[in-house]
Amino acid sequence: IHCGLSMPVRRYRACAQLAIKLLIFLAASGVDAWSFQVKELRGRVVDGITQEPLARVAVRGNEDKTVTGDDGKFAIETSASELLISTVGYRPVRVDVASDAEFEVLLFPQALQRQDSVTVESGAFGNEQPLAVSLQGNELKILASVLADDPLRAVQALPGATSNNDFTSQIAVRGASYERVGLYMDGVLMHSPFHEVEGEATTGSLTIFNGDLLEGINFYSCAIPPKFGDRTAGALDVQSREGNRQKISARFTASASNAGALMEGPLGRSHRGSWIAAVRQSYLQYLLSRVSSDSSLAFGFTDGQARLYYDITGGDRVSLAVTSGHSGLNRDSYIPRAGINTLIFSDYNFTLASAAWRATRAPGWLITNRVSFLRERFENRNRDSSTLGGGGYGETAWNGDASWGSRGSGLVEFGGDWRRLRDDGYAYTFVFNPFAIRPRDRYRGVGVRAGAYVQMSRSFGAGRLTLSAGTRVDHYDVNRSVPASPYASAAVQLTPSTRLQMAWGEAAQQAEIARSFSTFGSNLLLPERSIHFLMNVEQRVTERTRISAEAWQRLDRDLLSRPDTEPRLDMNTGMVLNPIFNAPWRNSQRAWSRGVQLMLRRRSANRFNGWVAYAFAESKARDGFLNTRFPMDYDQRHALQIFSSYRLRPTVELSGRYVFGSGLPVQGWFGGAIGNVYLARQRNQFRLPDYSRTDVRVNRSWQKDKARWTLFLEVVNVLNRSNYRVDSFNGYNGATGRAYQNFSTMFPILPSAGVLLEF
Repeated sequence: IHCGLSMPVRRYRACAQLAIKLLIFLAASGVDAWSFQVKELRGRVVDGITQEPLARVAVRGNEDKTVTGDDGKFAIETSASELLISTVGYRPVRVDVASDAEFEVLLFPQALQRQDSVTVESGAFGNEQPLAVSLQGNELKILASVLADDPLRAVQALPGATSNNDFTSQIAVRGASYERVGLYMDGVLMHSPFHEVEGEATTGSLTIFNGDLLEGINFYSCAIPPKFGDRTAGALDVQSREGNRQKISARFTASASNAGALMEGPLGRSHRGSWIAAVRQSYLQYLLSRVSSDSSLAFGFTDGQARLYYDITGGDRVSLAVTSGHSGLNRDSYIPRAGINTLIFSDYNFTLASAAWRATRAPGWLITNRVSFLRERFENRNRDSSTLGGGGYGETAWNGDASWGSRGSGLVEFGGDWRRLRDDGYAYTFVFNPFAIRPRDRYRGVGVRAGAYVQMSRSFGAGRLTLSAGTRVDHYDVNRSVPASPYASAAVQLTPSTRLQMAWGEAAQQAEIARSFSTFGSNLLLPERSIHFLMNVEQRVTERTRISAEAWQRLDRDLLSRPDTEPRLDMNTGMVLNPIFNAPWRNSQRAWSRGVQLMLRRRSANRFNGWVAYAFAESKARDGFLNTRFPMDYDQRHALQIFSSYRLRPTVELSGRYVFGSGLPVQGWFGGAIGNVYLARQRNQFRLPDYSRTDVRVNRSWQKDKARWTLFLEVVNVLNRSNYRVDSFNGYNGATGRAYQNFSTMFPILPSAGVLLEF
């Protein structure tokens, strides 16, 4: 209020009364009149995980705003009592300021929870596990894609992973199928955590757990550590995250395929725990059914997850987790054209419940125990709602891990697991003349698997040499086998910026219950075995950029197959050999896979973040029963993966992904080309065309009061490349050898959009 000197006395009296009223109003409103003074605030914004300074971060105080520089620092003059600090891909933070101050602000990636304390590892790559490639934070969310929002589709962009199918989440690893890759969720080995149509190999799939609840994924494509049992080709170590311990927050998402909600918050007034829960609902079936009523991909799903963490004492924490989902197929509009063996309806239900206790004890002890219960049920029906197949899988399990470490003695890790498995299922075929129901397979059985491991690591020469050795022993009561799996690795710091890593190990995988107790199976089936050799040289270019060169070899033996179930030409006479439908499962195959891989990776919260990776590999198999050699089912000679993201402004992030893979074999004894397929004398000789796909994505965010909107725009296959997959095999002509193999193209150029609301 300004009063001129020439004002009449009554004007001065009026101004004074108005000022007094304003001060009374401010006092009654709880507003400090002195807070309107202009303050000079200085600070620094850093990544809460890596402590890297964050550039292009918006700092706002009322109408005043600025942007952090390359060093993460900012200076702002404002009268605001609160600063809002935000940028795309990170959770916004509000900072209360009362006077001139200088402070540091931690921003955490949007996919992670805010933490009370932070353990800073050495550099941008300090939190990666040895001999593993990791996905964390925004990388995991961006690569999941807007269309599917699937965390395992992010893994498909990593070197070592093979996936030439747009419709599935599963990956192959260096010639080996997904059946030989273990997915371990918080240490629990998953069986089939996918929304899919069971028993239909050519349908699509989506991962059943929500990527917003994940902390990160470590991918081992060779030399699997002993703690990961019952898989021989690779391992995916998936870690879930805790909820927000500071305040209750929520986010709602909607994309081209599904909508979801997530809420999290502290547990109790003391904030000694947290909770987090999420649900998703798909409308993909509704959309695809309007496009193609006979599409077996038109399935919908609903799933939910909830996790609870609580600190009993300073060193003891318990957690509970539940995941449940349902997916189904409904093609009733196709009934007038469907045959009696055509799949029309399908239902699949998944439930996982687990409880864990983690204890830290001095000096240097960490102990974890988990118990879990898993159940899966499915049923497939035809046009008359008669059952074509169905079954159920169940598992009750315990696993525990312990570690003890000290500076002088290194690190000792040991643990064990016990799993009781049960599985039952059947598959029917309807035939005419006369009408009958012919069972294609039936199985029912129970088995117990138990294992234990120990691994010791120690460093020498101030960390320049690190040696690790261990072993794993397993037992399976069905075939009474006790395979041992030794492991050894060494890491040598050749120079301050050059590191050499070598590893050797064995792995064992038991036959599934469905195979051991199948009509065509046996309880005498041996475990599949593999031996891994790995050498990796890593050169640090800068603190956040590294180049690595890797060479590997994997030797497989006792692989399971049913070699007589595929039609083929006799290798000597060229005559058509019809399949034997009741041929048994056999440990008839040996295989090897070897190759080299180059990778350039930059991990940074500023400017470019991503990688370029190229691999050349060769994977061959030999069937001792048929005495024939052939490429493995997922033999991919050349693979190129490129990913990059760049934060253009505090509110805009641009990312892109390019994947190239040479054509995979069409599994079976086929030759020719698409449109002209015939039976051949050699297996896996006919290959699909090369696979190539380029995706681009833009994230744009808006901050409005305490809420933030983020718009995701994505174009899948922006170059409109035609990529093929095997759709179905519809028989063959026994006289001419002509095979009726159907192929279909996958995603064309496909724009999609999604929106995220956080508050």
